[in-house]
Amino acid sequence: FDAEVDKDKAADGADERELAELAAGLEAEEAATRASAAAEDVEEGGSEDDDPDNEFDALEDLSDDEKTQFLEDVRPVKLVLAKLRKFAFKVVNSMTILLPAWKMLLNEMGLPEKLIPRDVRTRWNSTYGMLDVALAYREAIDRMCGAQANGLRVASS
Repeated sequence: FDAEVDKDKAADGADERELAELAAGLEAEEAATRASAAAEDVEEGGSEDDDPDNEFDALEDLSDDEKTQFLEDVRPVKLVLAKLRKFAFKVVNSMTILLPAWKMLLNEMGLPEKLIPRDVRTRWNSTYGMLDVALAYREAIDRMCGAQANGLRVASS
């Protein structure tokens, strides 16, 4: 699920605004992640990217009402994925604050040091990999996001 949202519809509700805000920086973050993954592929001697010619849009066959209902039903999933993508990106790219805090927290909890893999649209099943690690490390993620010193919490209005 992509976390993109129609900018005109973003003003319709709090969830849409939150999704739009979260998705705003995802393109740049995904480009950075894709570049890093491509560099790793070169080192490993290959690439397992999906073939974009084989893609199809499952929403094409739905009526407008069905499409609207589906998009409304998956909105919470998109929000969670966008938040998780942001968290994973921030931890990996914050060498001085978040990454050391993440490693220290994992050591305190007795968990092996592991980063949450970022999902990338061009890599099949990368969302599953991200969610699999996130579920295994859910308590650590909750504690990391709950600590105000980490700066991961959004101020409430």
